[in-house]
Amino acid sequence: AIPARYVALPRWVSTAHVGRAPCTDPPMAGTPGVSTPKFHNADSSTGHKVMKLTDIQTFIVGNPWKNWVFIKLHTDGGVYGVGEATAHRKAKMIEAAVVEYRRHFLGRDPFNVEQINYELIKSHAPAQVRAAIDMACWDIMGKVLDQPVYNLIGGKFRDRVPAYANGWYQADRVPEEFAERARAVVARGYRAMKFDPFGTAFEGITREEIDLSVAIVAAVREAVGPHVELFIECHGRFDPLLGSRIGKLMEPFDPGWFEEPVRSSQTENMATLNRKLNFPVAGGEG
Repeated sequence: AIPARYVALPRWVSTAHVGRAPCTDPPMAGTPGVSTPKFHNADSSTGHKVMKLTDIQTFIVGNPWKNWVFIKLHTDGGVYGVGEATAHRKAKMIEAAVVEYRRHFLGRDPFNVEQINYELIKSHAPAQVRAAIDMACWDIMGKVLDQPVYNLIGGKFRDRVPAYANGWYQADRVPEEFAERARAVVARGYRAMKFDPFGTAFEGITREEIDLSVAIVAAVREAVGPHVELFIECHGRFDPLLGSRIGKLMEPFDPGWFEEPVRSSQTENMATLNRKLNFPVAGGEG
C-alpha cells in the first residue's frame, strides 16, 4: 500500500477571471459559522432549488514536468467547485478553450451535469475542458449536499489505492543518476515507479542507445530491489519488430508492464507484442 502524501503546489504563474462579475473565495459549505448556500428560481414542477453557474477562473500552475491547468467554477449560491484541465504542453491553448466554451455552461445548474456535458460534446469542446467542468460541478454538488462525491456516485469501495511514481527521473541520462533518484522514490514510500529510459529516440534507435536504455533499467532494478514494480514507458516510439526486440531485452528485469511500445491505436500490433512478451503490454493515454 502506498502512504497518502500531500505535495505543496508551486506558485501560481498565471490566472484568468472570465465570468460576469468578480467573485470572492467563499468557504466550503458546512463549515461552522458558514450559512447554507443560496438557491434561486425554484422549479415549480419538481421543487428543485436551482443554483446557477456564474463565473469561471483559470489557473496555470508551474511544474518542471508540465504545467497544470486548474479551474474554479463559481455559482450564485456562494459555492465554487474546482476541476483540472491539464494537457501536456498545451496549457495556454486549454486555458483559452475553457474561456471560449464558457457560454455552454455559465448560467446553467451545476446539478444538471449530464446536460452540461452533452452541450459541450455537441459544441466539440476538448475532452480536457469537459473533464474540468464535470469535476467542478461534482465538487459543487458534494459541497452543497455536504457529502463526499463518492457517496453521490455509488459509495466508497476501498480505503486505499496503490499509486506509482512518475516524473521522478528528471536527470542526466546516466544509469547512476536514474538509480540514485529511484532510491529516493522508494525512500518516500512508493513501491512502484514508471520511467522512460529511451531518451529522444523516435521510430528508430541505435544499438548504442539500446544498450544505454537497458543499462538504465538494470541500474534502477538493482537500486530498488526485486519487490518494487517497474513500469517501462515507450511513448509509442517503436515499430512491432523493434518493440519486440527491446521488450525481450527488458525481460530479465521483470517489468510490471511495457507501456505503448507502438502507438496504442495500432491494436493488432499491440496484441502481437502482448503475445510475444512474458509480461503485460499496456496502452497509453490515447
